[in-house]
Amino acid sequence: MLPAYVMTAVIGGVLIIVSLFGGEHDHSLDHDSDLSVDKEFDTWLPFFSLRFWTYLCLGFGLTGLLLTLFTDLAAPMTAGISGGVGLLCGLAIAYTMRWLRVSETNSSASEADLIGAEAKVLVQLRPESPGKIRANIKGELIDLVALADEKDSIGVGEQVMIVSIDGDRAKVVRRSMFFGEE
Repeated sequence: MLPAYVMTAVIGGVLIIVSLFGGEHDHSLDHDSDLSVDKEFDTWLPFFSLRFWTYLCLGFGLTGLLLTLFTDLAAPMTAGISGGVGLLCGLAIAYTMRWLRVSETNSSASEADLIGAEAKVLVQLRPESPGKIRANIKGELIDLVALADEKDSIGVGEQVMIVSIDGDRAKVVRRSMFFGEE
């Protein structure tokens, strides 16, 4: 069994090294499949993931190699322990990476972030014609075409609040009107 342990450890190690040095090209050798059994019950199987097999091989091979070289365990016991460790390594890494991918947050500004945001008028807003505003949302400067949701014009440099988004246009009111200031 020693050649099998050496071979699987080398295969797993080489795949991990290749993924470490090949990671900056944004190519992924890992393909995770979602197997939908039912619309209410979605199952993800790690066995379709190259990452799972990589870490299974590495865990199996290294454990088998170390147990063979440094213990007096019988070959079937060594194979069973190595298989279990490999399976645990593969599952742990595959499920951890799946969890990290699914729970990834998005830090870019969305439409919901714009509602209630403060902005500065860049191009005068008149009731009958749109102007332009700039808002700082999540560290991004966002310029939007805007319409005044008031009867009066809103001049350049005034602070406004975005009250709604209608298509690609924001509806705004003066900041003082929004907060009831005079």
